Amino acid sequence: MISIVIPTLNEALTLPRTLAHTREAAGPAVIEVIVADCNSRDDTACVARSLGARVVGGGTCRADAQNRGAAVAKGDTLLFLHADSWLPGGFPAKIGRALADRDVVGGAFDFEFSPHPDAHGLERRLLDWVVLVNRIRYRWTGNFYGDQAIFVRRAVFDRVGGFPPVRLMEDIGLSCRIKRLGRTAILRPPVLTSPRRFLSRGVARQFAEDLMLLTCASFDGSPQRLWEKYNGWNHGAGGRDNADMISNYREGLGPGAAWRGGS
Repeated sequence: MISIVIPTLNEALTLPRTLAHTREAAGPAVIEVIVADCNSRDDTACVARSLGARVVGGGTCRADAQNRGAAVAKGDTLLFLHADSWLPGGFPAKIGRALADRDVVGGAFDFEFSPHPDAHGLERRLLDWVVLVNRIRYRWTGNFYGDQAIFVRRAVFDRVGGFPPVRLMEDIGLSCRIKRLGRTAILRPPVLTSPRRFLSRGVARQFAEDLMLLTCASFDGSPQRLWEKYNGWNHGAGGRDNADMISNYREGLGPGAAWRGGS
């Protein structure tokens, strides 16, 4: 069984679509869904419970929340999914085939942005450039971002001590830990992730900030100010970006529409 851990902070509007899509994409496979919440101020926990997810609260940051979720998970494979990301159809079978090779300890999916009504013109071209740069980066380094839906064998996750206790770049930290124990796989089709974070701040500005954070993490930096800035927008969840995303689904532009014609 695959246990899917979804870290959240004020994601009451995004969760219904994400949870429904995750279960649909799983097909007949048995999955466990755990929402690991970081003390959301909206109805995230109530929404998650009403939709059949197990809720684990008290997370002080995303790394802590994901470790808390993993601690109660029952599956022999863990998958960490962001609340605004959508898995491809049949993902359990794809992960199963990758892990059939005993040398593979885990991995992630390829990365792509989902459609968004504000992504057009120059912003759309910049988003495509971000995707290209990221695909080159993680193929070269083997270090994955969380919005790629990182998966790992439970035994390996426990052996490396889970996510490192950092407030940012915990996904890079986990990638570095697990790849020391074996090979990692990159699966397709890609996970679709909302570009709301980039569009709300400006694509070039957000990419530059991500690059700075990645550099700090590479040199064991502690960018507290950047962490606060990076996460501050979540406290305004329920605003225009989330509303636009829900509207996008209703217009048939969400991840389901993007995959219906694909493999």
